[in-house]
Amino acid sequence: MIELSLLQYVLQHNDEMTLLKLDESKFLDTKVKSYLTRIKEYKEKHDLIPTIEDFRALINNDKLFEDITEISEGLLPFYLEQVEERYNKYNFFNNLYDILNTSKETVFGETISQVQELLLDTQQESSGIEEVDCSEPFEEEEFITRLPLGLGKFDEINGGLAASELALLGGYRGQGKSILALHTALNRFKAGKTVGFISIEMRASEVKFRLDAMVTGLPVKDIQFNKLTDDQLKLYFRKKSEFFCTDLQDFHNFLLKPNISKLDMIKAYSTLKRKKNKFFLYDLPLCNLSDINYLANKLKKLHSLNYLVVDYLNIIKVPSASDSIDWKVQLQRSEGLKTIARSTDISLLSPIQISDEGVVKFAKAIEDPVDLSIFFQKTKSGDATDNLNLYVSKIRNGTDIKFSLIFNKMNLRVSKLDE
Repeated sequence: MIELSLLQYVLQHNDEMTLLKLDESKFLDTKVKSYLTRIKEYKEKHDLIPTIEDFRALINNDKLFEDITEISEGLLPFYLEQVEERYNKYNFFNNLYDILNTSKETVFGETISQVQELLLDTQQESSGIEEVDCSEPFEEEEFITRLPLGLGKFDEINGGLAASELALLGGYRGQGKSILALHTALNRFKAGKTVGFISIEMRASEVKFRLDAMVTGLPVKDIQFNKLTDDQLKLYFRKKSEFFCTDLQDFHNFLLKPNISKLDMIKAYSTLKRKKNKFFLYDLPLCNLSDINYLANKLKKLHSLNYLVVDYLNIIKVPSASDSIDWKVQLQRSEGLKTIARSTDISLLSPIQISDEGVVKFAKAIEDPVDLSIFFQKTKSGDATDNLNLYVSKIRNGTDIKFSLIFNKMNLRVSKLDE
């Protein structure tokens, strides 16, 4: 009976896409398949789908569909979703077979990349139908909960960034986009959430030096060039343990002892129990959207990922891109990141760079998939300031504001003006 309901839907709505999906969904029984064949033949001959009356005349059955309206009314949306799911699975496995069938002609890494691209494409094309009965009251989990980003006045007024939302952090070269993005990730980790940071341009070690300076308050150059004094080393391990570990009393007592070697500190630190939430750092110089999608899904499944930073949008690899600085390519990247944020239910932030020459222009269209856009205010050449001056270019369900933060160039810490 439901198969006839689906055919009736196709005829009533002149729905060519559902007709195609029914044909490849392997959903119909033998008798209804024969009806589907007649509809396709009619469409091929007349270049249109028949009406219900035309189809009844075609098969010489005036009673067809008369007994199914009441039965199908409530169930039809559910079965249309099942058709969509089967159709997507059919296409996915067909495409996967094609990739694997030709894998002998490509290197293994290229095959993996093709499979990852297929997964992302399938995710983007999925209908994601969610039915909501508006007569029911809201459930607690339906309310939007924004978590702070550590951005001072912005958090106070707008609350931060919610799950499934994408934020862009835009500005010119050298304004501190990567540092501020790392600061937001540390702030989310301090709130007890698991975060990830994908570095495309900088080596992971460079990012980690910055992270350690922010966590410990020690000069980043002293950490980077291994110039910490004995007292600074003790402070380094104390602050790092407070940030990432639990059960610290014995370790802190150990650090009070005189004449402890760096090796002893490292050994003692390595035995500490880590917090349940994690901070993952990835060095991916050839990162594409499928890599990001894979990592987001993996971390969500294994560690309940809450927040992901991708540094930065302009250099995410897009295979089809002939011109990496074209705004249409940037739009493709932002749409891909938004799909990942939605499908994994995480907050996602990505810096975007605008060159001084204006080569990479932040077109308004790039903001269409974005929930939040924050930009650095452009400073005059030669201006020296410890302030980071920013403004909100776009926000869903929030307030466009200008705000400033204090930036400590020695340890790269970012704080509110009144801190």
